[in-house]
Amino acid sequence: MTMTPKDSRKWAGYRVVPMFPGLETAADALGRAFCLGLEAAPDASRTDFYSADVDDIACYFHVFEARRTAYLLSAEPIDAPMPADAPLAVPCQAC
Repeated sequence: MTMTPKDSRKWAGYRVVPMFPGLETAADALGRAFCLGLEAAPDASRTDFYSADVDDIACYFHVFEARRTAYLLSAEPIDAPMPADAPLAVPCQAC
């Protein structure tokens, strides 16, 4: 089930924390998208983890409802090729 823009508006006003250096711009874009609404696909294997495309950036984030905070774990340009040595998953330090 994908969250629709209307559903994801419940995250409007949530703080977005970039978990790694270089994610600040994408975190700002994700925060704006929360206010406008976005389509977010839940991760089938991890509760409260989502992926969404924001401003031509593929974002992967964890939403911590109790703290009204989203932790941005990765952000990659949508049209960028994946490097051969790229890790398959980024460990979440916040969870």
